[in-house]
Order: sequence, then structure tokens, then C-alpha cells
Amino acid sequence: MIYEPAWETLRDAVKRVMNATGCTEEQAQTAICQAVADGTIAFRGQLKKHTTKQMTSSAVLKGADFEIRRMIKPADLDWEVSRPLKPWIVRTGHYSIPGPWELARIELCTNAVTSVLCAPQSAAARQASTPKASTVKSRPSFDRAKRAIGKLYPSGVPDQAVLPNYELIKSVLKELKDQVLPQVSDDTILRAAGRRK
Repeated sequence: MIYEPAWETLRDAVKRVMNATGCTEEQAQTAICQAVADGTIAFRGQLKKHTTKQMTSSAVLKGADFEIRRMIKPADLDWEVSRPLKPWIVRTGHYSIPGPWELARIELCTNAVTSVLCAPQSAAARQASTPKASTVKSRPSFDRAKRAIGKLYPSGVPDQAVLPNYELIKSVLKELKDQVLPQVSDDTILRAAGRRK
């Protein structure tokens, strides 16, 4: 049996998705972007340079430590070097110096890429070929956030005067972590709670 690494570069993930599904490079890249934005593929990122403070680091953080935008496009990433072209935000409380960081590299969880994107006619082929239909039918991050909110607040989410946004986000992220589920973005939590469109 050949050893399969736990993490892989963006370029390696694209090749595997293409080989497994028969989709094009552009379709594979689009599917990977959607899966990372949705939180269905775990990743880790190595820091490089803080963009507003004179600091460098080589620390490796989990995907949940970053604020990920709802929409990531293939053009937002350097697929050869395996990193975002623009800084990504490190969440407050997840690293000693939060804020915007340039990343040296990101790597995707190999097992997650396999299970989410490498099945024949998987999300890679379907999402890339019909992105609008996929967006409507499949919202795993939103659904995860909605379920966590329902469990935490079965009688409904209190208004912002009682439960400020930051407290709501913090409690939902903790609930997801306790259930060992992939994290979701702050924006997704607020949308699931009906506080943002």
C-alpha cells in the first residue's frame, strides 16, 4: 500500500480531482474554491508576513483560524505556489497577532478532497458545470450553522441587544467545534441567524 499524505498542495488536489472525475482544470479549481469557502474541505495555512505590522511568522494555522470569504474564485489563488494572492484574515483569539496575513502556503486535507470532490460525477463536476443549481441545492456551511443555532437557541435567537453578533458567532463556533464539525464563516452564521441577507 502506498502512503497517502495527510495534506496536499492546491496543484496536486486539482490533478487528483481531474483524474477522478474527468472534469477540466477550471472546473476542478472552481469546485475546490467552493468547497474551501463552504468549509467542507479542511485546510491549513502557513503564515508569512503581517500586512499592517512589521512581523513575519512561519506558524501553521488551521482553516478555522481564518476568516474565509463566502466566495473564493480561482483567480484569487496562486495554484502553482499553493497560496492566496491577497492576505487572509486571522481571527481574533486564534493567534497572538490576528489580522491580515500574507500566506506562504496553504494545503488541503487529502482525505477531505477525496471524499468531497473525487467521487465520479462528484461535486467537482456538478458544481463547476451548474454553479447556480448547486448554490441553491447545497449549502452545507449554512445548514451546519443553522443546525448549531437551532440547538443553542431552540426558542429562537435573542435580539442583538441581548446577544450581540460577536457573542452569537463565538457560541456557534464553539458548538461546531464541540461537535467536531468544520467551522463556518462569521457571515454564514449571521445569515443563518437571520441577521444578514
